[in-house]
Amino acid sequence: MSTENDLRQRKAANPTEETPAKPDPEPIDHSFKFVRDEPTKIEWERDFNVLSIVKTFFALIALNLLLSYFITGTVFWGSDSKFMNPRYLKYIASDPFGHGTHVFTMDELAQYSGRNYDLNHRGGDQQILLSFNGTVYDVTDNPGSYGPLGGYVFFTGTDATRAFVTGCFKSDLTHDLRGLDPTTTAEIVAGWTRFFRKSPKYWQVGTVILPSVEGLPIPEPCVKGAPQPARGGARHLGGEAHHGNKHHGSKGHSGGHGN
Repeated sequence: MSTENDLRQRKAANPTEETPAKPDPEPIDHSFKFVRDEPTKIEWERDFNVLSIVKTFFALIALNLLLSYFITGTVFWGSDSKFMNPRYLKYIASDPFGHGTHVFTMDELAQYSGRNYDLNHRGGDQQILLSFNGTVYDVTDNPGSYGPLGGYVFFTGTDATRAFVTGCFKSDLTHDLRGLDPTTTAEIVAGWTRFFRKSPKYWQVGTVILPSVEGLPIPEPCVKGAPQPARGGARHLGGEAHHGNKHHGSKGHSGGHGN
């Protein structure tokens, strides 16, 4: 067995022999990060609480809708809204940024008269339009009143604002409001405007270019007389209460117009 002296002698006898170099140590990977296999108790409780809140929120919504349906027959506690109307949703989806802005001519508006509505093929792309004070509304959802057999079909395909105000459905089918009491007429026009805007059945689709009445004779006074103040509230041509209007147009406003 070689001793330490023997090794020294061998090294002295062979000065060119070198001791083998030691290999360099492997570099340390400092990018290693410790990863937990399981979440901590705090993280687990936090995630569980958030999930519980979300589930509870949607459960309460579902419960509210079910209660509304069984109590009122509707999912929104009897509330009517255009946004519950599939036709309205389809309309705004067809042009999200331009709906309600179409500008009609009188000739174009006439094409949407209720007289042209086919009762045998309801739905589809058929439309019944009318203009009130220059604003065009879609009234297709009420063909019983505005369709070919409706009692108020004469309002469609044109602007007959004066007849809405006076109740004279034969002589006043025009947009010309001259000769009427300005204050009373303004209140009635404002009331009808609110009615059409708030109705869940009707919505604005645009405006119409009304022909000028300058130089034309002022319409003769309605046989039934100009609108007079009345107690209570005006009615939508005699159907359901017309909220927001404090005047009757005339007796002609009690004819049973549906809305």
